[in-house]
Amino acid sequence: MRPLIVCGYSGTGKTSFVKKAAEGLKGAGFTVAYVKHSGRKPEITGKVKDTELLFNNVDVTAVAVFKNLDVIYRKRKDDKPLSSPGGSPQKEIRLRIRGLLDEIDADYVLIEGFKDYNGPIPKIVFGRNREDIENLKDSLTVAYSGIGVEDYGMEGMHFIPVSVERNKLKDFIQSNTIDFAAGLDCGECGFPTCREFAHELLAGNKKISDCLPLQDNVKLFVNGKRIYLKGFVRSTFRDIIEAYIKNLHGTENGKVRITIG
Repeated sequence: MRPLIVCGYSGTGKTSFVKKAAEGLKGAGFTVAYVKHSGRKPEITGKVKDTELLFNNVDVTAVAVFKNLDVIYRKRKDDKPLSSPGGSPQKEIRLRIRGLLDEIDADYVLIEGFKDYNGPIPKIVFGRNREDIENLKDSLTVAYSGIGVEDYGMEGMHFIPVSVERNKLKDFIQSNTIDFAAGLDCGECGFPTCREFAHELLAGNKKISDCLPLQDNVKLFVNGKRIYLKGFVRSTFRDIIEAYIKNLHGTENGKVRITIG
C-alpha cells in the first residue's frame, strides 16, 4: 500500500487534483482508496460538495475522516483521544491514520487534508502563493501546486500545475510514493524514526523489506487487525510459544496458528 497526503488551503484545487489522480491510477489498473479530513459531519444533500463530488464521479473505495467519525457512516465508539494524556496532536493524527490504513486494502490511498501530519507519508501541498507553500512544506513534501501558483523553483520539490494531465499525474505518484512502514519508530531499520526511514525509501537507499516488523514471521492479529511488534516482543512471543509447543505431544516444527476467543 502506498499512501499520499494532499493538503493545503481551501479553494486551491485539492479535491479536483485528487479526483484526477484517482482516475489516472484506476485507469492503470490500480485499486485506490480515498481518505478525507473534515471538521464537519458528512451531509448528503442536493448541493455538490467535495466529498460527494468524489463519491459520485470516481470509482474508488471511499473512506472519510470527520471530526467525530473515522470512516464515513461508521461512528467512533467514544470521543476519547487516541493519544495518551499529554500526547501531541501530531501523535494522535499519526495513530488515526495508522489505524485507518490498517483497515484499507488498496494499492494507493489518497489522503486529503491533515496539514499537521508528520509521519512517514509523502505529501503534496496546495497553496495560493509562494508564502502558503513555504508554510506548508516539510521534509517529505515531494511537490506543490494550487490555483494561481507558479513554478517557484523550490529546492527538493516538484511543481505540478493543476492542469496536469491525469496519466502524467499517475506516473508522478507512482515514482514519488513509498510503501507504508509499520510506524513503530523501533529503529530496527537503522534509523530512529519511520519518517527518517521514509526519506531513505524515497531516495532509493532502502527497501520496505528493511522494515523488520512488517517482514518478520511472527505476526499478531487482534479482532482481525494486525498489531505490529518490536523486535524484543517478537522474540519473546516466538521463544515462549515454541517452548510450550515442544512439550506437547503430536506436534512438529512448522507454521503455528493460535486463536483466542
